[in-house]
Amino acid sequence: MKPAEGPHVWRAADLAADRSWCIDLAPADIVSLEAGRFDLPRLDELRSGLERGRGLALVRGLPVARYGEETATAIFQGIGDALGIAVSQSYKGDRIGHVRDIGEPGRYYTVGGALEMHMDPVDVVGLLCLKKAVRGGESRVASSAAVHNAVLAERPDLVPFLLKGFHYTSRQEDKAAGAPPVTPHRVPVFGEIDGRFAAFLLPIAIRNAEKAGAPLSPPEREALEAVARTAAQADLAYEMDLEPGDMQFLNNRLILHGRADYRDSPEPGRKRHMLRLWLMMPDWPPRPETMTMHARHDRAGGGIAPPLEHTILRAALLAELGRPATAESAWEEVIARAVFMRTFARRAIVESAAGREAPAHAEPYLTELVRGDPARHRDLVLRVAESHLAVGR
Repeated sequence: MKPAEGPHVWRAADLAADRSWCIDLAPADIVSLEAGRFDLPRLDELRSGLERGRGLALVRGLPVARYGEETATAIFQGIGDALGIAVSQSYKGDRIGHVRDIGEPGRYYTVGGALEMHMDPVDVVGLLCLKKAVRGGESRVASSAAVHNAVLAERPDLVPFLLKGFHYTSRQEDKAAGAPPVTPHRVPVFGEIDGRFAAFLLPIAIRNAEKAGAPLSPPEREALEAVARTAAQADLAYEMDLEPGDMQFLNNRLILHGRADYRDSPEPGRKRHMLRLWLMMPDWPPRPETMTMHARHDRAGGGIAPPLEHTILRAALLAELGRPATAESAWEEVIARAVFMRTFARRAIVESAAGREAPAHAEPYLTELVRGDPARHRDLVLRVAESHLAVGR
């Protein structure tokens, strides 16, 4: 590949000098958002900047301090739905992610501390800051095209390994049923989609693939180290200290992002907390299969598809609670219950929906799962299951 050119090739000083990628919410914008009107006047400008400009946007001034978490979530999700199509971020079917330190290794957004430069495997990732750290935790962003150009200039011998790419693997619970341990194809770090520069880099998933049987050669490892080192250079990586109410949107095809180390509050209610959206952009050229790592998607060609029984139960239980499908907190309550993952309950629901007799030993798990009146809840689950199966879900 030749050196990349265009507005998506920038250095840290360029972002500092030109703040056109920043949007300050006007009082009228906030009134509209609070009324549930999300098609903001500068939304097209934001969308265009993500696709054909710098590849990032910062929207400032949402007064989250006067909202509860549920209201802030609804506004953020509404803006995301106006921009693109929100997709699931894990097997849980969570279309709103919570970026905070809960000590869950294996995912970037559930652990504290510094994060290496990477991208997320969807078109756009959005963050809304609810609470910032006591100290540190700045968001770091870099133009992946500028990183490509720097590696090409300094270590052209390593570029072929980056163009050839690497095998990836997902966490076991995120995998589609029957999926191979690692991707059968290599995903290039740098490439093109419909003639336009695009990158793909998720180091944690490459390391996991190595553990699963796709070892790295010494030059491949050196190539990855060169990208990591280059992307973190002070002249390429721009740091932004997100304040409560700031919303950051990044085009993952053009931007690598990471995080500085931080010190969190000892009080649970004051810990660093961001909301995260994964968005697919239906008007963008789709990623070819060779530039993706998931065998099955949630929708719109992106996201992590939750197992069928998760989708069924999510719809059924939210309906029973009288909550809209966007009520992620209700779904999290369901997921948190260990009995949900019991094999007997999963098998019973799928087999019953297919018209077969549910095994008798599954009933206690189903009863505990749905609480209340077992027969009424179980019938609701199965009716929703049948409707999903009828449309090929």
